[in-house]
Amino acid sequence: MLNGWHVRPYNWQANLTLQQELRPGVALNVSYYRTWYNNLFARQNLAVTPASFDSYCVTLPSDNRVPGAGQPLCGLFDVKPSSFGLVDNLITHASDFGQQTLDFNGVDLSLNARVGRGIFLSGGLSTGKTVADACDIVKTQPEITATLSLANGTFTTGPSSSTEFCRVTLPFEGQTQVKVSGSYPLPWWGIQAAATYQNLPGVPVLASYVATNAQIAPSLGRNLSACVSSPCTANVTVANIIAPNTIFEDRFNQVDLRVSKKVRVGRATFTGMFDMYNFMNTSTITALNTRYGAAWLTPVSILPARLFKFGGQIDF
Repeated sequence: MLNGWHVRPYNWQANLTLQQELRPGVALNVSYYRTWYNNLFARQNLAVTPASFDSYCVTLPSDNRVPGAGQPLCGLFDVKPSSFGLVDNLITHASDFGQQTLDFNGVDLSLNARVGRGIFLSGGLSTGKTVADACDIVKTQPEITATLSLANGTFTTGPSSSTEFCRVTLPFEGQTQVKVSGSYPLPWWGIQAAATYQNLPGVPVLASYVATNAQIAPSLGRNLSACVSSPCTANVTVANIIAPNTIFEDRFNQVDLRVSKKVRVGRATFTGMFDMYNFMNTSTITALNTRYGAAWLTPVSILPARLFKFGGQIDF
């Protein structure tokens, strides 16, 4: 992993861009991108083998907000009592254990226009799909931990992560962005007005779940290996009970405005600016509580409130 040739993570990227002038001052760009990653790493616990684990299922909460509510979620593993606490980790290439892939395909559309009287408009749409897959490795080798890295988060496989979610997709819905901006010279005192609008994906809805030994034991056929007392008080935090990137909160919308004016003083140019961020004062959710329970889906943060800012710039 650390020395020699062909050991570092690397990626290949291919892109094709076409540009067309629709009319004088108006240009359309269409781009396609593909990126694929290689030399991905995994962590192997050398102290155990696949035979050191027993599989089990947990019953999902009876909550209509949870897909498959009340149904079993399988593909979870608990190390056998004889191997409990044995750790000898080695980080090496995932390809030593099977195939792990990470691929992105995306499309960008953009339009730039310069209209008479100093008007400038620019806008576009960017979308894509990312797929991370480690199923070939982790479905039969619970001692291997792989990392699935996407643009909106990192997901780690392992005994407490269901192998049902070993393939994670960040769909077009989660990567589609729309942005529009423009500037217009007002007819009064040389003032210029500008505006920016952006529409971005909402945050994904995730849920980790604390399952008790009493819930797990009937499926596992024994108590958890972590049980050290009677009655057993051990539990397992199941990393995800909802397939990642399948449910999203409302999309993020923001409008920003700017008014500016330039004044020449000798050889210097002073530009005064007045900015208004989040002009519509929207309160889109930007982070959620992801632990299933009474506080699940409670907003942790929202888009900052409307903000006014004065600024200046001197060019000389």
